[in-house]
Amino acid sequence: MIDSLRTQREGDPLKTGGVVGVVGAVSAADALKLARRAGIRLDINGDQVSLEWPDTSAAQAVIDLLRRFKPEVTELLSAERRAIVMWINGNFRPGPTGRCVQCGGGGRQHDPFVSLFVGEDRADIHASCHAKWIAEQEAEAWVALGIEIPKERRTDK
Repeated sequence: MIDSLRTQREGDPLKTGGVVGVVGAVSAADALKLARRAGIRLDINGDQVSLEWPDTSAAQAVIDLLRRFKPEVTELLSAERRAIVMWINGNFRPGPTGRCVQCGGGGRQHDPFVSLFVGEDRADIHASCHAKWIAEQEAEAWVALGIEIPKERRTDK
């Protein structure tokens, strides 16, 4: 970890989360890995990247790297998002009408079904089950695609 009393100078070794690199030679991919290992949550919406981070000196150093590589990091995150969506679509499992593909339950009075479509395939899911289903699908995609699972979504934190 970076000592919070010491400033990081260009060319000094950067040590965060066990990954070591020279600040001037770190790539956007390295910055993204460092961010995930430092517990920084990154989301992409169009060309806008949003960050949530813990209040640590390591996180601040990684955020500085992310700023330096913002266009490249944005493209990496966009490419990951596209790959994840394509994987989920390619591995979509249809379900019977009126049965939730997440919990298996039937209709509920105050929990409407959301219909999922991929091509001709269809599945129903309770609105309350949708977020969990998406999270599980993304986790499966990360593993299948070899993408490092973000720290905040790992079960082995």
